[in-house]
Amino acid sequence: MLKIDIKKLSKICLDYKKENGLTQNGMAEMLSLNNQIYGRVERGEHLPKLNQLEIILNVTGKEFVDIIESENERDIFVALKGEAKTEKELEVFNELIEMILCLDKHNNLRENNYGRF
Repeated sequence: MLKIDIKKLSKICLDYKKENGLTQNGMAEMLSLNNQIYGRVERGEHLPKLNQLEIILNVTGKEFVDIIESENERDIFVALKGEAKTEKELEVFNELIEMILCLDKHNNLRENNYGRF
């Protein structure tokens, strides 16, 4: 299943804003979005509603394909697992993949300031 990558959406918004010399308020107004909601989109903390996504993509000249999550990392993991010769190697690959995914999740949480009070 394809998923929307909010980091890609955030980058699109930030790049467009910078290229056009706009402020956050200016972008929010142009997109007919609440400034707080737009700010969260820009920081990669919020996935807007479908109609809001369409507006963002139309204004920035992008398409849905530009914000789809790539599955390259998962493909690499599958390839590694397929190379396992023994049950022990498969077990080690599974543990390694779990650790990498856990670290990636932790990193995403830190980048988005989740967990801070």
